Amino acid sequence: FVEVPLCHRVMKYGVTPDVVARVEAFKDSGVVEIKATANRSPATAIQTAAQLLAVRVVECGIGKLRAELLLMPEEPFYKFRVFNDPMDEVTWISMLNTYRWLSAHKLLRQNGGR
Repeated sequence: FVEVPLCHRVMKYGVTPDVVARVEAFKDSGVVEIKATANRSPATAIQTAAQLLAVRVVECGIGKLRAELLLMPEEPFYKFRVFNDPMDEVTWISMLNTYRWLSAHKLLRQNGGR
């Protein structure tokens, strides 16, 4: 599926993966984040980890693929980067829990914190 908003009901967050599909080149299925800029961010690895966790709630049979598809103006016109660090998922969960802790203790600027 493409651009379908998803909610992880247990962990209480939402995502909208660009594409969830099987990619034959990698013989796996999962999330593919499409980027049209040369500025590649390491945060995309965390983003795809969060997306894959949420996808698995609604699509149990999905694989482990987490990839970025970089669109380029000249041949070969695209480049894949696969993320496979298992710490990406752990990092996402830690960030989510840290945000919630800061929010609960009113330490975020948005709710009167410093």
